Amino acid sequence: MSDEATTFVSCIGIGDPEVVAEIIEMLLDRGSLTARQIAEELGVSYPLVLRVINILYNRGLVKTSKLKGERGRPRKLIMLNKEKVIEMVDNCIKSLQRFREIVEKAPEPKHGVEGTYEA
Repeated sequence: MSDEATTFVSCIGIGDPEVVAEIIEMLLDRGSLTARQIAEELGVSYPLVLRVINILYNRGLVKTSKLKGERGRPRKLIMLNKEKVIEMVDNCIKSLQRFREIVEKAPEPKHGVEGTYEA
């Protein structure tokens, strides 16, 4: 798992950053997967993957399509919505830039204030 994916997930505030970042990276690498494939490859529970996928879907970060040609209960392929991911990355960058400007404008500490914190 890359630091970049974890940073993105932390910025957008979705669930367990490690699991979400791993799922996003898998979808980036492979294009599309089923929830079952994700669970098996990550070694996590299927219900956990479904919860994460639902969160990502509700945020518009993933799309689904039905897997054709299968009998029984239809399975869905999950893929990233790249446009929405890029939009959210841009929003994170803007938010961090605004925060940087606030930090840069903050007054310097007064002399003699340094020391240890005592509770």
